[in-house]
Amino acid sequence: IRGLDPTSIFSFTMQQRIQCLQCRRVRYSTARHQDITVPIPMEGKVATEDGNVHVSFHECLRGFVGEDVVEFNCPNCHTKTQALKSCAFETFPDTLVVNVRRFVFENWVPQKLGNALLEFPDVVDLHSMTTKGQQAGEELLPEDVSPAPPMDPITIEQLIAMGFPRVRCEKAVMRTGNAGTEVAMNWLIEHMDDPDIDVPSQPSTVGPISDAAIQQLTEMGFTPAQARKALLETDGDTVRAVDWLFSHPEDPGTVEGTGQVHPVEAGVSVDSRPPVYNLHAFI
Repeated sequence: IRGLDPTSIFSFTMQQRIQCLQCRRVRYSTARHQDITVPIPMEGKVATEDGNVHVSFHECLRGFVGEDVVEFNCPNCHTKTQALKSCAFETFPDTLVVNVRRFVFENWVPQKLGNALLEFPDVVDLHSMTTKGQQAGEELLPEDVSPAPPMDPITIEQLIAMGFPRVRCEKAVMRTGNAGTEVAMNWLIEHMDDPDIDVPSQPSTVGPISDAAIQQLTEMGFTPAQARKALLETDGDTVRAVDWLFSHPEDPGTVEGTGQVHPVEAGVSVDSRPPVYNLHAFI
């Protein structure tokens, strides 16, 4: 059908939640995806007589949405601290594509988990992995308007030593927000087939966006996230930002190249379709 995006059946929205462990404030943000990549939890697993480590697909999913402790520059505490990070589904696709991460790091060298035997159910129910949005009593973190930090040269050199081209290494470090070598390595593995993987990324040089400009656009019916993204894309020019918004009506406001996604408002709208999937195929 002319005008129909064939990839729309894979498109969905994930919500990320970050809670500072020092001030206990939270931040919710959303981003569009067309697939998910789940880890294989091998810790504590023992191989059976056949030499394989049996892992259920539900364990992989729980590892994907489970909480992780990460380093965090808290805009409320104004210091580097730790935070709990987790994610959940806000909307669901017609067809869910799942990549299984079969690589882990050992002494900074990626090793394939060749003896992991995954057990897949015929039906997968994701009800328990649906976002609940902002909860009563939760205080939101202030928005961080500081510029993105410079790329970590040590991480870049470690990635280059693994055999990746410098352009890809710099892009991975930038896209993962300087989250470390392992995170950047995983990003490279997941995006090695991207058509623009060898196109250099440039960090944004736009200064802080004024609240007045954001309010002007939100009064026209756009979300704060969309307004901020449009202003970033147009150097803060509200007239050009309006043109950009009308040219990108489906853009949710995710900022590429900074590792940041914009906050969502309280009272999130959750997809009403049943999040139950039947196993269709292995690729």
